Amino acid sequence: TPGEWTHNPDGKLRVFVEGIRARHGASYSAAEPAPRLTAERLTTLAAGAARASDPVVAEFVTHWNLDAESVELLESVPQEVRDTVLAEFQPREGTRNVGGRLRAFVNVVVKNREEGGSRGIRMPTGSV
Repeated sequence: TPGEWTHNPDGKLRVFVEGIRARHGASYSAAEPAPRLTAERLTTLAAGAARASDPVVAEFVTHWNLDAESVELLESVPQEVRDTVLAEFQPREGTRNVGGRLRAFVNVVVKNREEGGSRGIRMPTGSV
């Protein structure tokens, strides 16, 4: 939330979003304008990160632009599963539904753990 001294909250938000894009290597040219994030989506993303009780989960959620549902999922699984997901989740560039991809990956990690496996987890394939 911008402080009461902030005269231009829209500008502050734009600078914040551009900073996130820059940290994640997103670059856009005039021929390919940056995708617009709606105020509703930004609110959903911020609420997701704010809901995380674990700062590592909050950072992960912010990095991947995930929502509160993803926080709940991550915080509901055993710590060993969470650690594996946080370390190994790497959706393909251009993935449109990162939250769906995360849910599929968590299911793979849980199944792998139940079957006694520990490493070599592969991201599920298919369109999400």
